[in-house]
Amino acid sequence: MRTGSTSPAALPNSFPRSRLRKVAALAVEGRERMKLRHAPLLLVREMARHKTHRALVSETLARIIQRADELAEFVAIYWKDGRVPLSGQVKKGLAASFPRFDEYQLAKYDVAGRSSCGTCFSSATPSRATKRRPKCGRSWSREA
Repeated sequence: MRTGSTSPAALPNSFPRSRLRKVAALAVEGRERMKLRHAPLLLVREMARHKTHRALVSETLARIIQRADELAEFVAIYWKDGRVPLSGQVKKGLAASFPRFDEYQLAKYDVAGRSSCGTCFSSATPSRATKRRPKCGRSWSREA
């Protein structure tokens, strides 16, 4: 029997054997039905690592990010093993998630020393979703 502390360590080894749509559905179900926060983000991070699972990363990521702090949490999980450039699918998923949150929600979770909304914004570059880069705590506009 596995404990909660060993399950995340076993996750990367089981990914190549899993089906793409099943993993994406599991992440969405975990977030929407079971109200889990970090496990779906970890699943999407592992999806982004494997070439065979990258096709649904942006769609799944955009669907499971439901709170503004999850943007920074995902980037922190992504950069846990070292700061590497975000993949194109991850950038698309983060960019699709940004318009859901207003200035207050983004500023609320902007904590110094961690991945912040500014870090996520500059990494994801959601130019289609916004007209200019937000300064957390200052007003910013979105395209209608």
